[in-house]
Amino acid sequence: MTLEIPKSKIIFAFDGDNTCFQSEKAISSYCRGKGIVLSPEAEQAIAIGTRDNQEANDFLDNHIGKVNSWLPEMPGCKKTLHFLRDHGIITALLTRRGSDIYPDAEELTLKYIKDHEYPFDFAWFGIKDKAEFCRENPNIMLLVDDSIATCENTQAAGTSAIVFNSRLNRDIPTSCPRIETWWPQGRTMLATIALQEVFKRAA
Repeated sequence: MTLEIPKSKIIFAFDGDNTCFQSEKAISSYCRGKGIVLSPEAEQAIAIGTRDNQEANDFLDNHIGKVNSWLPEMPGCKKTLHFLRDHGIITALLTRRGSDIYPDAEELTLKYIKDHEYPFDFAWFGIKDKAEFCRENPNIMLLVDDSIATCENTQAAGTSAIVFNSRLNRDIPTSCPRIETWWPQGRTMLATIALQEVFKRAA
């Protein structure tokens, strides 16, 4: 299921491999890999989500499979979050995205969460360093992220972390546990680690 967004509100653009553009650097890297040359102005237009650059529009229309839509829901993610919530675990969304990066990022994200009934108790936007944020908020017991560096830094700072596998991180070694799917593997590992953290902190 996807949520269509007005053309002036590009949040994600992705190709058939679900490549997600979150910065001008990511767009540049994608273009180099495909042998595509874009002007800096076009890259910036894509990065900030505007549709007033014809070169950027042509690139999006010709090279990206789906434009102006959110990434599809990950199978089992919502089911796992509901399972954790039903068993007393508070769930929260931490994201680097904020209105300083994407227009109306908070509003659109919260609307998506509400419309698709994701059971998040809290949502924090504009988090530049998730590991530091977890360290400063000791009630956070567990972080799931697809960034190896973020998970390892979070774990080093004293908070448990799980890497969600992707084609970009699968070959990078890490000491953090990994999950490939949200349900049932993710449900089992998240619930187990959360329970371990409860007992550890109660000791």
